[in-house]
Amino acid sequence: LLDIDLFKKVNQEHGHAAGDTVLQLVVEAMRATARRYDTVARFGGEEFCMLLPGVTIRQAQVVTERVRKRFTELARERTGLEITLS
Repeated sequence: LLDIDLFKKVNQEHGHAAGDTVLQLVVEAMRATARRYDTVARFGGEEFCMLLPGVTIRQAQVVTERVRKRFTELARERTGLEITLS
């Protein structure tokens, strides 16, 4: 499970178009990290989940960290914003 930190602030300070871009970047980072048979989904307004069949908790932590790093890079490159995931 991943959550965009301070997402409401992005929408308030930069507009909903920027917020939509951020949502798309989360999915892009997740898909770039997922295997072809993993499932990537939006779980709520600013929450996302990945279903990782056959993965241990430790392996899931590694995947999650890869997603977090990739997302932060994408957000910085494409929006100029410092946004993180938890």
